[in-house]
Amino acid sequence: EVNTGFTLSNYQGNHNITYTVRDKAGNSTTITTTMHYDNVKPVVGSFTIKGNSDAYEGYTKTRTLKLTSVPTVTESNISDQMLWVTFYDAKDENCVYSAAVAPSLNYQFNLLDYQGEHTVTYTVVDKANNMTHVFVNIILDSTAPTGGTVNCSNCNNWTNKDINPTYTGASDTNFDGYYTSYDGVNWLPTSLLYWGEECNAKYYFRAYDKAGNSTVKTFVYYLDKKTPEITGFTTNPATS
Repeated sequence: EVNTGFTLSNYQGNHNITYTVRDKAGNSTTITTTMHYDNVKPVVGSFTIKGNSDAYEGYTKTRTLKLTSVPTVTESNISDQMLWVTFYDAKDENCVYSAAVAPSLNYQFNLLDYQGEHTVTYTVVDKANNMTHVFVNIILDSTAPTGGTVNCSNCNNWTNKDINPTYTGASDTNFDGYYTSYDGVNWLPTSLLYWGEECNAKYYFRAYDKAGNSTVKTFVYYLDKKTPEITGFTTNPATS
């Protein structure tokens, strides 16, 4: 009868289901259908995403991301592969805002303009509707570090002492560190510079966060260790 239930044996693969009708004279008709039994979820490897190139893994300052590697999938009966993105906040709760079917390598997608953690999910579904999810979390941070001061005890206008300026006090939730430069192009991973040669020049200080945002401060110094030269000064004997 319709809706009659029965149970397959616990073997993965094809099962033949036969329906037979026989009349009182012994005549019979048989029809057969095949059902593929599969209760095993697909095995899905990891995947990677990337925003701006100077960000740490798991951070981005740009909303546009790229799928830089696709997961390996062990499943012979794939139905769908999907990439979708969610953002959670206290007001909107779990908001699904982006999805793509069967995304390929280098597929690009955009985060919503919410600062904070976004979850990128890669889902594989087989034809029996078994489903596997793998996740990558990434923090969108497009705000540069704020505050901070350049400190230098011997940098009060002109000085004849070696100078050791430092940059301290920058604030950022995802703070990475300080960098310094003599030319604004080549940067050293330190908050301290030392200079003992005579010069009138500019130092550059930069505070970075893990998403690649930065704040640059400049400092002009004047260092002169050369003693004055006196020329053209003569004396004459006193006369009475």
